[in-house]
Amino acid sequence: MVINFATRESVDISQLSYIRENISDHECPIAPQGRLRPVVDGKSCDYTFKYMDCDVNRHVNTVKYLDLLLNQFSLEKFDNEFVKRLEIAFQKETLYGTTAQINIDDSDPMDCKLSIDVEGTSHVRSRITFSRRE
Repeated sequence: MVINFATRESVDISQLSYIRENISDHECPIAPQGRLRPVVDGKSCDYTFKYMDCDVNRHVNTVKYLDLLLNQFSLEKFDNEFVKRLEIAFQKETLYGTTAQINIDDSDPMDCKLSIDVEGTSHVRSRITFSRRE
């Protein structure tokens, strides 16, 4: 991802001549990310972000988001299944001291939808698909 530091917005990577000149003609074997929707029905728990959850800009870091999302599942689930695909969409930055709701819709245990919401607004949306271990 390329970010314009002045505007703090993403920039179209194809605008960089070095990248444009080195684009492969091979198709990417990974399917594009789908549109992630808010989780409206499901289980929920609260978490208040602390010092070690944040980066130097005082925003919650990606590792903490992944930690919270993946910890919604039991160890037994990971014994029997592995993460086949994880999609994540960052909607809004979360700051130190914020209490968030971690929501999970695991009505299809092999295709789970999750979100991290603050006062009804999604900060992170995710989809995790699993495959059975052989």
